[in-house]
Amino acid sequence: THEIQKLHERIHDENGLYQANRLLERIRAMYNKAIEWNWKGSNPAAGIRKFKEKSRDRFLQPHELPYFFKALNVEASSTAKDYIMLSLLTGARKSNVLSMRWDEISFEQAQWRIPETKNGEPVIIALSPQALEILKVRRKTNKTGWVFSSEASKHGYFQDPKKAWQRLLKRAETYQLIELIAEKEDWDKNTIAKAKREIETSLTNSLETYQKKAKVLKLDTSVIGLTDIRIHDLRR
Repeated sequence: THEIQKLHERIHDENGLYQANRLLERIRAMYNKAIEWNWKGSNPAAGIRKFKEKSRDRFLQPHELPYFFKALNVEASSTAKDYIMLSLLTGARKSNVLSMRWDEISFEQAQWRIPETKNGEPVIIALSPQALEILKVRRKTNKTGWVFSSEASKHGYFQDPKKAWQRLLKRAETYQLIELIAEKEDWDKNTIAKAKREIETSLTNSLETYQKKAKVLKLDTSVIGLTDIRIHDLRR
């Protein structure tokens, strides 16, 4: 118990309380399963308390959606783009969407049957026309078993949408800043359009540049900001 307590605290310090708590849950579950299989011993993680977590209530607001979808529309990775859209359209967990297989999809019935969810039970999700269209397009060029196949992954499917997600959020927030600054400095439509095109091809340092400009202009930026959105928040 003492060793697991120390591990729990170390992961908290190095990776944060959420990672520490998830690790503790897994250790506890492993020992419980061993006991269920007649292992003679006690669960050393049973008496360790999880760190207190704050419940998240962050989700995309109506006024943020146009910027989010504009940024998503110019995302260079079609795999990341389709993954994010299907996550929005299905409300399914990240792991389930990433590991989606073609044999789970029924185009005729417009359904996706997830064979096993977090609680161990299968679930059927109705697919909207927009979701079906994304899948049909991917199916034309994808001959593997995975909807989001990836040769670079040892699992065979796309594993890490984090970089694309961060690009998307930075681009969306930069769009917001451009419009805020444009209003203050009375930019014309061509100047605004040019600024937005530039960040679509070169995002490096763009967000920081416009944040500094907004600060110099003493603009109220409290009403904007998308970089705190997590992929999991798409489920809300």
